[in-house]
Formats: sequence, C-alpha cells, structure tokens
Amino acid sequence: MGAEEAVPGFGEIPLLARLLDLPRFPVAPLFPFPAKWTVTIGEPIPAPVGPETRAQRADAAGGLCARTRAALQDLLDRELGRRDNLFW
Repeated sequence: MGAEEAVPGFGEIPLLARLLDLPRFPVAPLFPFPAKWTVTIGEPIPAPVGPETRAQRADAAGGLCARTRAALQDLLDRELGRRDNLFW
C-alpha cells in the first residue's frame, strides 16, 4: 500500500498512445511524491487439492482467485483503517 500514491496517474493521452503503438500513455508527475509504503503479509491461502476434470480445475481456479481477491481487499481495508492521514 502506498506505491499508487507516490506516482498517481492524472490522466492519459490516447492519441499519443496510438501514435507510439502503446496500450496507454499515462500522465504522471516526473518525480514521485513522498509516500509511506506499507508491506503486509497475510495468512497463507491454501490451494485446492488437485481436481480431476478440466471443469473442476476451472472451478477450483476461479474459487482460488475469488478467495485471493477477497483476502487482499480485506488486508487493504484493514491497513487503510489504521492510517492517520492520506500520506503518512
């Protein structure tokens, strides 16, 4: 948490992205803003036991992705709640 605040995107220039054959051309400050970074390691997320069929593997992968997204969002919400202000 914090890296996105060090170099925020203010917008993008689609025409320049097309001319340079890039997916996007973001507009951002030349130098990073001061920002405090926080690295938090959450609890391990166990992978499902090897499913047998392709459909079961796809379902298991989808479930693992959903659990991972939810765990990351919970960590982010918790850490944002601990912050005193926007930058520190």
